[in-house]
Amino acid sequence: METSPAAVDLRFPRPLRKGERHEFVSLVCHGDLDEETRWINVDVDHQGIAPGVVDDEGKVTGGLNVSITFDDRVPEACWWYAEQSECERMVRPPAGDGRLLEIRRGVVEHTFRGPCRPREQYGIAFC
Repeated sequence: METSPAAVDLRFPRPLRKGERHEFVSLVCHGDLDEETRWINVDVDHQGIAPGVVDDEGKVTGGLNVSITFDDRVPEACWWYAEQSECERMVRPPAGDGRLLEIRRGVVEHTFRGPCRPREQYGIAFC
């Protein structure tokens, strides 16, 4: 059985005005999991997220970036998914597919370059 990571509810001090932007970072830490987690998911439940932007040094300056640090067990493979069902996101892409991600020192990350649409899900899956 799959468990969902902790939900993070972000609340702003006031509603954003049309065209106004707000930046934030959320951090979720999993302790001892009773059941295996197979993905980290961002459920876009608002008006969307701007396209990802990375500066010359590789630092994310805008959009959605998902980063996972594996403390104990590093998975065999990781890949990003966008706008897929739970079944679709669990299908490991074949070797050479651009969705496969490199794991460096227990860390994997992906910046979604396109805009993230409302009522869709984006994240990283692993096995």
